[in-house]
Amino acid sequence: MTPRRRDREDEPTRMNEDDEATRVVPLSDRAVPKGTGRTGQESAGAVPLGTLINNNYEVTAVLKAGGMGEVYRGIEIGTGEAVAIKAILPALAEDEAAELLFKREARTLRQLQDAAIVRYYNYVHDTALDRFFLVMEYIDGTTLSDHLLSHGAIAEPDARQLLRRLARGLAEAHARGIVHRDLSPDNVMLPGGRVADAVLIDFGIAKSAMTEGTMHGQFAGKFRFVAPEQLGHFDGAIGPWTDIYGLGLLIAAALAGRPLEMGGTVVEAVAARRTVPDLSHLPEAMRPVLAKLLAPDPGDRPSGMQAVRRLLSEPAEDPVATPRPSAPSRIVPPAPAGADASRDEFVGRGGRGLLLSAALLALIGLGIGFWAQRPQAPAPPAPAPEAAGPDVSTRDGFLAAFDGGPCTLVARVASGPRAGMIAGYSETGARFPGLPAAYEEAFGARPGILSRTVTAPQCAALEFVGALRGRGAQPLRMALGSERLETGGTLSGQIEELGERALWLALVSAGGGVYTLTDRLEPAAEGQAFSIGLTLGDGAGPAPQLLLAVATEAPLATAAAAPDGARAAELLPRIRAEIGDEAASATLGHVLLTPGT
Repeated sequence: MTPRRRDREDEPTRMNEDDEATRVVPLSDRAVPKGTGRTGQESAGAVPLGTLINNNYEVTAVLKAGGMGEVYRGIEIGTGEAVAIKAILPALAEDEAAELLFKREARTLRQLQDAAIVRYYNYVHDTALDRFFLVMEYIDGTTLSDHLLSHGAIAEPDARQLLRRLARGLAEAHARGIVHRDLSPDNVMLPGGRVADAVLIDFGIAKSAMTEGTMHGQFAGKFRFVAPEQLGHFDGAIGPWTDIYGLGLLIAAALAGRPLEMGGTVVEAVAARRTVPDLSHLPEAMRPVLAKLLAPDPGDRPSGMQAVRRLLSEPAEDPVATPRPSAPSRIVPPAPAGADASRDEFVGRGGRGLLLSAALLALIGLGIGFWAQRPQAPAPPAPAPEAAGPDVSTRDGFLAAFDGGPCTLVARVASGPRAGMIAGYSETGARFPGLPAAYEEAFGARPGILSRTVTAPQCAALEFVGALRGRGAQPLRMALGSERLETGGTLSGQIEELGERALWLALVSAGGGVYTLTDRLEPAAEGQAFSIGLTLGDGAGPAPQLLLAVATEAPLATAAAAPDGARAAELLPRIRAEIGDEAASATLGHVLLTPGT
């Protein structure tokens, strides 16, 4: 299967080796147009003022010139609207994998609709310049770092408001699998100087594409605002937990008027992140909140950005994070060497990077000088909390309480030509002979049973859905266009009864790999619709595929951070633990993927 948010026009690649039977294939060429040939460094350099980009945007001023690429002010020719234009470094655009990553993340960011996140309009290739550009909302204001230099620390009420606002925006980003990676006062814009209207800018699209070699002098995150895992600790796993730590440092800096003392060299930075930093100079009411955000171990931090927001009202009671995935969805290389970072309280917008030391990289490779010098075993799944039993007086509650044995699930078919029947999932193809009579006795109607066979690795999905049933939450409805699909075909479906809840959609393959499909969702008249192409591997036989939809009050950080191909038996218990006893609902769809005739 292609990576989780891979563009539909990309060439298909196989799933995990454990999932050799199935591939997700492209559906159309709807993403950003591909560029033609590149000339590499021949295209490098500043874009002259007055340049017309892609016949749509005119460059009018330079806003920022840095190692990640220049940022310009421009106008959209058709509307006269001001825009910000980021020129992507040719060295990055030359890399095919980086180009695909740019496209994918730019498209995802464009879907974000939150006032706390800068709006992304377009990702374009100008063939005349042979350069790629990100076109974004232009914000007329000042950065938080400049505001702190001019006005000093912000008041505690303003800091609380800022924390709530940024955490809300980041929750939306995390729900779509986007991690900022570079939170600092430099990357917070204050329109008109108003803290209440703060906007996050400069998501780390380029940084997520960089390898150790291309990271030379371009450390992904200002040195004083990086999390321990960005220094190579905790397997270097970068995810929503990284933004939680960065947000804690950002808010602490806003309250103090300057960054916390987190070290000016790599050695000092490592030492400073062994414990929660000194917060004694900050307002007393904010200390317990920030202490949780700044826990060195990602597993001790809040479980997500919604949990961060709750800390402001109940700092002592909010749960900490569920265990991290054993493998990160993105890995940012370890930190560069310790050039002296004490020259300015806030690094200027000139983009001065820290020099990368080959000696330090050698030490990192050997694990010398770091906390964990041996590989750490993956954290075991957190135990799912006990929930109240289902209400057996209702049809859904009755089916939720029905015990069909291990690896079974029974559920009403709520829509389509088979509405009213009961879908019986099992590894053995069970017909559940006692169920129709028991159901008739309780509700006066004898339903037919649709037997749906699953594989042993898919049993975790049945257990997960069963654990969330009968809680009183509005049930989700999933309608699939087909119950049987020939290899190479397109599977369409729709999720209904979602309301205002957050939705996570995933494919659970016959091999038990979980692949997020949330970015394939499109608004529909009565919910969210999706279409995916599925192809069997050469010589593979029929293979059942499960579509898993989960609706929750807050986006699921664990799901958003999970790498494609994560084992259902490991990932789903962690997601279940994150949900806890909150209202949530889940539903399954089943399709049998068959070889061609």
